[in-house]
Amino acid sequence: MQASWRNDADKLTFIICKPLGSSPNSVQQVVLPRDDNPERMLGDINLFLVEGDDSDSDGDPGPSVVGEIEIMIARKDLQRNGYGRATLLAFLWYILSYRSEILQEYSSHIVQQDSNEPAWKYLRVKIDSSNARSIGLFESVGFEKMSEEPNYFGELELRWFMPEGGTEGRESIDWRNFEKPQILQHNAKEHSLR
Repeated sequence: MQASWRNDADKLTFIICKPLGSSPNSVQQVVLPRDDNPERMLGDINLFLVEGDDSDSDGDPGPSVVGEIEIMIARKDLQRNGYGRATLLAFLWYILSYRSEILQEYSSHIVQQDSNEPAWKYLRVKIDSSNARSIGLFESVGFEKMSEEPNYFGELELRWFMPEGGTEGRESIDWRNFEKPQILQHNAKEHSLR
């Protein structure tokens, strides 16, 4: 299963680790395996890409893509410390910075009836309707509830509509109380983005 998560073009997973230090504007060297060892791991954040259905269409005749986000801070003692918000904002920044590459990889692995590259319509999250903290987190960065009533499974769906254009969309994120992601470097010879 881990191999499919690494190689599938419709999934993007990052392991959330504790921050390296307190210098937000400096470039820091990530040392493997020291900086990603199990004691530093907090949880994970995932993006799942699926083909949009016709009900998602806003009149565009071409294919569309929907991205579903899941986030988990596994250790209860580390929840409510801002790690979820920082991770979500950094992930949104990453998605908007590399949206073209993410879509190209996804498009190259699906069979399309239409030769046009799919349009990325929105990101969504499905959250148990009783999880007010998680709902509040996603609303705080601009996700909107699609209904006040939960679905059959007791979940609320929230969406964040992808801004037009490339990296300019990053400006639409609510960056309040957040320092932009630290620049991290590591030897990528044995690692890929997938």
